[in-house]
Amino acid sequence: MLYPLKFKPLVFEKVWGAGRLSSLYNKDCGSIERCGESWEVSGIKGKPSVIENGFLAGNELSEIVEVYMEDLVGEEVFKKFGDFFPLLVKLIDTDDYLSLQVHPGNNIPQNNGNEHGKAEFWYVLNAEKNAEIIVGLGNDVDKETFVKHIENKTLKSICNVYKVNKGDAFFIPPGTIHAIGSGVTLLEVQQSSDITYRVYDWDRPGLDGKPRKIDIDSALKVMDFSANDNCKIPYRKVINSPVNLADNEYFNINLISFDKKLSVDYFHLKSFVVITCVEGSVTLKYYDGTEKLNIGQSLVLPAEIHEIEFIPEGNATLIETSI
Repeated sequence: MLYPLKFKPLVFEKVWGAGRLSSLYNKDCGSIERCGESWEVSGIKGKPSVIENGFLAGNELSEIVEVYMEDLVGEEVFKKFGDFFPLLVKLIDTDDYLSLQVHPGNNIPQNNGNEHGKAEFWYVLNAEKNAEIIVGLGNDVDKETFVKHIENKTLKSICNVYKVNKGDAFFIPPGTIHAIGSGVTLLEVQQSSDITYRVYDWDRPGLDGKPRKIDIDSALKVMDFSANDNCKIPYRKVINSPVNLADNEYFNINLISFDKKLSVDYFHLKSFVVITCVEGSVTLKYYDGTEKLNIGQSLVLPAEIHEIEFIPEGNATLIETSI
C-alpha cells in the first residue's frame, strides 16, 4: 500500500528573491542569498521532486506515477494525464516585483508543443505593509494600445493593482497579465508547466547582469485583452469546516482551518490530494501510520488512501488541492 508522500524541496535563486524562505519555513537554501522559490511538489521534466520519506525515498515523483498509476493519482486523472503529474506546488518569496507576464492555455499552438497550459492559484502567506499584486486589466484594450503602454513603460497603469494581506487568494487564468510585488510570500498552485512569457521586466538586469528575455510576440498571441477584475477570490474562513476557493477544469482547492481533530473521507474525489500546511502544524493519521506537516510543508496523499484524521497543534490551516 502507498502512504502520504513528502518531498525534498527544490530551491531557486531569483533576481527578485527575498531569502525569507529559510527563516519563515525552514527551507534549506544553502548559499543562495536571493532564494525566491521553493518547489514543494513537481513533476516538471528536469526539475522533479524526490521522495524523502518511507520505502520510496529517493525515487522521483514521475517515476512512481509510472509504477503506481491510478493507485497514486486516481483512475480518471491517470486516464487524462497518464504518467504526467498535473500540478506544480511552490512557495514564492519576493523582495522586488516579478516581471509583468502571461502564460498560455491548453492546446494553444504557441505553447511550445506542450499541451498543458499554466493556470495559477495564489494564497498569500505573508505580506509587508503596502505590498501589491497585479492581476488582470482594468479595462478592455486593443493590442495596439497594449503595445504602446509597453513601449511607454506605463503598463502597470492599465492593470488592476491590489494591496494584499495574509490570507488573500487569487485565481489567474491563462492569458491574464500578472505580477507579484515586493514583500509578498505566497503559496502557488499551478498546472504543471514552466512556460512564462515576460512582457515587461522593469528595466533591470538578471542575476548574470544581463537583461532577461522578453517574450512580447509570444505573449501577444495568448494575451486576454479584456478587463478582468474577478481574479481575487472572495471568501469567509469557517473554523472546522472546509471552504472552497477554486473549482475549475484545472484544480479544486479548499481551505481548512481547524482547532480540533477532523476526520475526512476522500473516497468521492477519485484523485490524489496535495495537502499544504499554511498555518500552525498538524499530524496526519492514516491507516498505517502518521505524518507531521509544519507550516510551509506539503505532501501528496495517494488516491487509494481515503480515510484521514487531521490532528492540529492548537490552530492550523491547510490548503487542500485535487484534480
